[in-house]
Amino acid sequence: MTSLGVQAVICPKCGAKLEVNVYRSINVAESPEARDSVLACNLNTWECPQCGEEGMVDRDLLYNDPALGFCVWYFPPERLRDDTFVALFDASYPPTVQKIHHNLESTDIPALARSLYLTQPHLVFTLMDLVYCIVFYERLLGGNRN
Repeated sequence: MTSLGVQAVICPKCGAKLEVNVYRSINVAESPEARDSVLACNLNTWECPQCGEEGMVDRDLLYNDPALGFCVWYFPPERLRDDTFVALFDASYPPTVQKIHHNLESTDIPALARSLYLTQPHLVFTLMDLVYCIVFYERLLGGNRN
């Protein structure tokens, strides 16, 4: 599911208050245009209408491609210092997201098999790694979209 919300931003240059549309998650099947924005590194960006200052809202982003069956989860690097963040995962390799894992219906085996990739997203902590993972998995899984 693609999730888009609004986040308040204060321009660091002039102090203007802005409301920015910010993606929290992207399902490429629902929002193919968001994929292009991720690859162009201009997702969740803003421009101040008063002074022209530009910036980006750096927040968690779950990128999901259900057709190819891969998932990449970007977290801002400062999250690595947050114990509550680390506690969301178990200690297996690759780490499993416990919250998602426990919500799957184990009685629906075909749905479980299709959704299992969501419990083990590739975790990245830089936006360029997000881009590289998307390109890599698309090529690896036969969905090179250029």
